[in-house]
Amino acid sequence: GVQSFYAVWDRGEGQLTRARLQPQALLDGFPEDVRVPTDRPVDYAGAEGPRQYGWYLDLPAPGERVVSSPVVRGGLVLFHTMIPSLAPCAFGGRGWLMALRIANGGRPRSPAIDLDGDGRVGPGDVVHALEGAAAAADIPEVAAPGGRRARPGLLAGTAFLGDRAYLSGSGTMDGAGIEVRAVRPLGDARTGRLSWGQLGP
Repeated sequence: GVQSFYAVWDRGEGQLTRARLQPQALLDGFPEDVRVPTDRPVDYAGAEGPRQYGWYLDLPAPGERVVSSPVVRGGLVLFHTMIPSLAPCAFGGRGWLMALRIANGGRPRSPAIDLDGDGRVGPGDVVHALEGAAAAADIPEVAAPGGRRARPGLLAGTAFLGDRAYLSGSGTMDGAGIEVRAVRPLGDARTGRLSWGQLGP
């Protein structure tokens, strides 16, 4: 069956179903190595109908799933997915590095992942809709993608250090194959552990 990624506002009220969450979806009409999700708002206040308690995104590839903890950075939730391969000689599969807006699961408003390989996140890290696709409803002509295909191999973990994401997986040998990808800097935000001191015995 289809696996999904959920972000839920848990108010302890119980009886919560998918019907009370805003679905996001991945748009067609963009290059196949990126993912551009919809950007539907979540009605947390219930101003236009029943109150919504978060959002979800169905993962489209057969067997695709999230097996590690997501990371929240600067209004985005970053995580990686894995898609096991049935081919015995493959690197175990493949996966995606995803970056979605934490508030609604939509695509980032500005670039969040380095696409052009220049080692930084900037104005060039956007994608253009394929010819004719932008004429369809809900398809932007230019967008900051919410996902980028990782190198071949099952992603085993993603670590963030500063403005870099380090992706390792079954395609990694002796650390030489670790993929380093620039992500949006946090700017002046001071979050998480900033330093530590080690105490002797």
